Amino acid sequence: MGKKVSAGKNVRKSLVSSVKKLLQEISADYPGLEYTRAVDTYIFEKIKETPLKAAVMREGDSLMTGNLLWATDKDDGVVVLFLENKKYLYPTNDNVKGAFFYIDKKGGGRIEIEMHPNPMPCAICSKPMEIFDESSACPSCGATSHVLHLEEWIQMKGSCSVCNARLAIDSQHKIVLA
Repeated sequence: MGKKVSAGKNVRKSLVSSVKKLLQEISADYPGLEYTRAVDTYIFEKIKETPLKAAVMREGDSLMTGNLLWATDKDDGVVVLFLENKKYLYPTNDNVKGAFFYIDKKGGGRIEIEMHPNPMPCAICSKPMEIFDESSACPSCGATSHVLHLEEWIQMKGSCSVCNARLAIDSQHKIVLA
């Protein structure tokens, strides 16, 4: 990895809200960035020559680094990043404390994502919902849970674990009010 050559551009807001906004924000500073858009998915090109890397850190310690292969915005507004090491990242306001974009001396781009030291707990299991965990929310009260936990809870109980609103999973596999 090359040394950072700039102080970094704050990209937290766009990282947690929209892949399109994130790419627009970094494209001006990163002429080597090439991607192909397929509907709402952005497939990164030339990941060997001029990669766009993602580095996940907590309190300054590196947890993981990898080249981005593709990124997308899910229907519910969640950003999903997929890395070369077959890891998914789900950056949200609740799990990302900060995010900065850098260009290194070799011409590659790097997004450093600093995770919250104490991420929000899952409303069902109470364990932290990390950037590596896909989450979902109750459409009534907004309580967030690990997606698999919420789906299982709905199948067993048919309601939200927090507000008790009646919930169902529709034919498009979305959680909806019943």
